[in-house]
Amino acid sequence: MDEAASKVERARSTLRDPAYRKLLVLSAVVGLVVSIAAWAFLTLVPLLQDFLYLDLPDALGFSEAPWWWPLPVLLVAGIVTAVAIRFMPGRGGGVPAEGMSSGGAPDPRALPSVLLAGLATLGFGLVLGPSSPVITLGLGIGLIIIGLAASDASEEVRGVVGAAGGFAALAVVFNNPIIAAIVFIEAIGIGGSMAPVIVLPGLMSAGIGSLVFYGMGNFTGLS
Repeated sequence: MDEAASKVERARSTLRDPAYRKLLVLSAVVGLVVSIAAWAFLTLVPLLQDFLYLDLPDALGFSEAPWWWPLPVLLVAGIVTAVAIRFMPGRGGGVPAEGMSSGGAPDPRALPSVLLAGLATLGFGLVLGPSSPVITLGLGIGLIIIGLAASDASEEVRGVVGAAGGFAALAVVFNNPIIAAIVFIEAIGIGGSMAPVIVLPGLMSAGIGSLVFYGMGNFTGLS
């Protein structure tokens, strides 16, 4: 009982800390920016698919895409992905077989290669889930924002803000902040003393991400 009361008191003390409140505000900003960026990425993917498999064949005089049409499209997708992996920083993202936590927090400089490889696979019709590139986008944007707002921030603070970006990104993928939080916590193995510190900013960021995602869909008509 004393241990439980001690944990509650530590949590209350953390919430009263002005620095932690600033961290919550920063996490809210991260959630806003990440959700807009993730919405743009996930909206661009089906638009690119429609262009390549519907609009482009029609513009070239075909009534519908012929049976061989995916072959050159996927060849181009493979070349673009290979370029992102071979020549760009970040090598197109982590290895999917190693899970979402492979390689630790992404270097923000890797974002262009991750987004290019993601668009070249998803947008060109290859089978790939959007979770990994979108989560990398969220983590990377979170680290960029904390770098701009507080370049001297500790690794712990950078980790919390980066994780908040990951929460927001996954909330956009699942359209649900609670499911996103559960999946993200399990995926990256949040635990121990850092769990209470990360979860609240993460949930705030995820909730904002879901609201923005629905709002952008309703506002633009591109759900």
